[in-house]
Amino acid sequence: MAITPQPHWRGDPTFLPEVFRAFGVKFREYPGWKDWGMGDFGAIQGVMWHHTGAMNTSPEYIRNNPRLSNGLSSQFHTAPNGLQTILGAGIAWHAGRGWLDGWPTNDANRVCLGFEMQHDGISPWPEEQLESTRLATAAILWFLGKRATKKTMIAHWEYSMQAQGKWDPGAGTGKAGVVMNMDRQRELVNQLIDNFTRTGDPYGKPAPPPKPKEDTVPLSTKFFTDFIVGFIGPIISDVKDIRQQITGGRDAGNYDGWSISWLIEQYQRRKGDHGTLPELIAVNLKETERLADQVARLAHVIEKKEQK
Repeated sequence: MAITPQPHWRGDPTFLPEVFRAFGVKFREYPGWKDWGMGDFGAIQGVMWHHTGAMNTSPEYIRNNPRLSNGLSSQFHTAPNGLQTILGAGIAWHAGRGWLDGWPTNDANRVCLGFEMQHDGISPWPEEQLESTRLATAAILWFLGKRATKKTMIAHWEYSMQAQGKWDPGAGTGKAGVVMNMDRQRELVNQLIDNFTRTGDPYGKPAPPPKPKEDTVPLSTKFFTDFIVGFIGPIISDVKDIRQQITGGRDAGNYDGWSISWLIEQYQRRKGDHGTLPELIAVNLKETERLADQVARLAHVIEKKEQK
């Protein structure tokens, strides 16, 4: 059954694998992710983007952050190649202190999912990494019946710059402190949502027509004509031959019959002692004829001896 939006969803986002597959997100499930988190979700308002601050941050570090008493510091780790690792289904400690219109002050963790992109925010961004996060974000918002707005999809810097000085995710322009243009990212995410809503594909590609099964043959007039001429026709002809030979049939006189010499020749060409019924009858007739001739000669010899 196809997945459908659930605008009234409440609870941990156990829907993630199904909706990620529908959108074509490249992902893996960390063992035990459905049972890991720092509390249970109620309503999910949206998502928050981050960068990890380093180019080598591992999924394990985000799942069990030593700076947070080995707690879950984000639901997702996004690798440079675009692989999303789902780390936990419960609340994660990723937002910290902050505020933004429409969001709970100092309590965004309770209502949003966090994406930690493995990046320093300074180096140029791999497009695969950004596109994967856009695609995953679009999948989540679509499922929740939402669009990408400042009340559903934000950057950490939008929420926590004033409270904590956060500037992630960075723009990747070569300078620290330069923030990513989230208005543009929200625009791109909405395009993915709209495409999927319209066509069932986030990039707007129409679904290919279903392929016919290998054993399916299109039933056309030509198909039936070819079938009758090529298959049924010869069978009917053979049936007529057999009927003529066995019963005389309604086609009496229209078939000359099999040649005994030809049937014997066909039998002799076969390996072993196998043969068709007409061939065996022909051989039997030939052998009977030979025996009858020998008996006649023997009778003639006996008759001459008796006359003497």
